[in-house]
Amino acid sequence: MSRYEVAEIIVHFVQNVEKKTIQHRDACNNAPYNDLSAAQQQTAQLICDLGIMGIGNNAQDPLPQFRPHDILTDEEMQIIIGRYFTSQGSTSRISDNRKIDLLKLLL
Repeated sequence: MSRYEVAEIIVHFVQNVEKKTIQHRDACNNAPYNDLSAAQQQTAQLICDLGIMGIGNNAQDPLPQFRPHDILTDEEMQIIIGRYFTSQGSTSRISDNRKIDLLKLLL
């Protein structure tokens, strides 16, 4: 699965299953992803706003490239799942059933 496909799944899950509004983070203003089409920019902006993908090891600053067509590695998937469950108080905002639903969707 490509990095962009995973980003689409997570954004869709947060917006349409959890019914959450993704809060904008100033750090993601005009994220400098120079390897995305105009159509892909919105999803990349939202996944950056979530603090899950397209950000550096400090989990704050956007990376210069999103690498949308790269296949997601096992290590990247572990980081994404860890960030999802620990970002924005998510451990208290979603039930265990929803966590399992997301893991089934991604794996």
